[in-house]
Amino acid sequence: MLGVCAAGLPGVAHAQDFVDQANAAYRDIRRGANGDPGLRSDLMILPVLAKMAPPPRGVESIDKAILRTPTGPLWKPASDWAAAPEQQAVLAEVRRAGVGGDFTRAPAFGQPYGVEALAQRDEDLEFIADGLYTELDVGGTPMLVGAQFKYLEHIRALECLVHVEVTRLEEAGEPTAALELLVAWVNVSRQLGDRAFAEEKLFGFASMSRGVERMRDVAYTDFKGQRKLRGSPEVLASTIAALAEVQDDGKEGYLNTKRFTLPRANLLAAQQAAEMLLGPDGPRGGAFSGTMARLSAKGNPLRMFSEVARWETLAADHAGRSATLESISRVWGDFERRWKLDNLFDPIMSQRFDLMMVPLQQQMLVALTMIPVLPVFDARTTLRVELVGTRHALALVGVYYRNGDFPNDLSGVRPTWLKDTEHDPFNPKPSEPMHYFVPGRNTPTPVHDINVISPRFPNFRKGVKDGDFVLCSVGFDGERDYAREVQNTAERTFDTDYLIWPPVVSLQREEVVRTRQ
Repeated sequence: MLGVCAAGLPGVAHAQDFVDQANAAYRDIRRGANGDPGLRSDLMILPVLAKMAPPPRGVESIDKAILRTPTGPLWKPASDWAAAPEQQAVLAEVRRAGVGGDFTRAPAFGQPYGVEALAQRDEDLEFIADGLYTELDVGGTPMLVGAQFKYLEHIRALECLVHVEVTRLEEAGEPTAALELLVAWVNVSRQLGDRAFAEEKLFGFASMSRGVERMRDVAYTDFKGQRKLRGSPEVLASTIAALAEVQDDGKEGYLNTKRFTLPRANLLAAQQAAEMLLGPDGPRGGAFSGTMARLSAKGNPLRMFSEVARWETLAADHAGRSATLESISRVWGDFERRWKLDNLFDPIMSQRFDLMMVPLQQQMLVALTMIPVLPVFDARTTLRVELVGTRHALALVGVYYRNGDFPNDLSGVRPTWLKDTEHDPFNPKPSEPMHYFVPGRNTPTPVHDINVISPRFPNFRKGVKDGDFVLCSVGFDGERDYAREVQNTAERTFDTDYLIWPPVVSLQREEVVRTRQ
C-alpha cells in the first residue's frame, strides 16, 4: 500500500522544496553552540519534556487539571507528580522560555518540520526517537498536508502539569508565584501561536486563552479566600502589564495579537499537494487516491482499501492542477483580506468565505487543506476578548484592594491600573468598553443569577452576590444582556454574553464541588 501512495509523484526533492519554505522562518532564530539553546525555546523545553512522567489519573486532561481541587484521593498523587524533580525541571524551563519582554529578542519555538531537517544535527535525532517532532512522511514523500504534530501531545501533558502546579502554589498560599508561572506559560503558548500550521496556532491560541482565564481564577480564589494579593498590588500591576498588547510607552507588548499571521504552512500544503498529486487534466491516478486515502485512514491499515476506493471515485471529477492552484490562491486571498481587515463588523465579514463556495466535487483537495484555517479566526477573537477582559478584571480587583470598594464604573481603573479603558472586541460601537456592574448596586436585587452554558459541561445557574462584581463582553450578538445567560464562545450565539468575572472556570469548579461530579 505504501507503494500505491508514492506511485507517480514528481519527486521527493520537489516535495522538499515546499517543506524548506515552511521551515524558512525558523532559520533566523538564534541557536547557540555546545548545547546552548540560544533563543530556541523548543531546545529549552523539549529535552526535559522527554523525561517528564505522564500525568496521573484525575489530571490527565487539561480540563481535569484545571478543575482539580486540592482535596480528595486523586489530589495527592497529582501533587506528588508535579513536585517530582523531573516535572520541576520542565517547569523551570517553561519559566526560562516564557520571559516575554521585547518580542524581537525573546525566545521562539523554532523546531523545523520533518525528519529531514532534524537529521542534519546528531543532537536533534533524539527528538525523533522520543516522538517530539512533526512527522511529514506520506508513503516515503514529505507532504505538508500529512503533518502529524507528535510533539503537541507532550505539550498538552505539559499544560496539565502547569495547571496542577498552579493549584499546588495556591494551596501553599502563593498566588503570586501561581500568577508568575501562568504569565510564563501564556508567553510560551504565544510562541506556539506563532507557528506556521493552523493546528499549532489553534493550540497556542486556546492555551493562551485558558492561561489568562486561569489568572482570573487565581485572583478570584484568592479574593474569596485569604486575599494575599491585597498586600501585593505590584503583583496585579505586573500581571496586567505582562498581558498588555500595547505598553504605556506605545511599544508593542509581547502578547500583541496584531502580530499573529495566518498559518502559511497550510497554504504551502495545499500548493504542494496540487503540484504533487494533480496533472493538467486531473488527479495523477494512484498518486492522488493513494495519498489521500493514507491521510483519511489516519494510520488505520484496515481502512486503507476502502479509502483508496472512495478517493478513486472522487478523482473522476476532480479538477486539474492549474484550476486547483487558482482556487487555492482565491481562497487564500479571501483569508488574507479578512485577516488584515481585522474588523468583526466590516460588511465583508458577514459574507460567506470564498472557501464555502468551492465546488467540493471538483475541488476536494482545496477543501481538505483550507478548512483547518477557518477556526483560527474565531480563536484569535476569543483570545482578544480574554486578554482585554483579564486586564480589566485584575484592575477592578486592584481598585477594590486599594480603596476597599469597587468603582462606580469601569473608568475607575484609570490611570492607576490601566492607562485607559479598552474597547470590547465584540461590541460594534467603536469605543464601548465591557459591561461592568455590581449586584445590589446596579441591579434590582442583591443576588444576580447567571445561567452558564458550556459545550463541555452541564449547564448550571450561579448567583453572584453583592460584595462581588460582574464583568462581561456583549458576546457575538453585540447586545448587553446583563450576563443573564453566558456562553464563552466566538461562535454565533444570541441573547448571551461572554463572562469574564466571575471566571467561568471558577464557577465550574464550585459547581463540580457542589454536585460531587
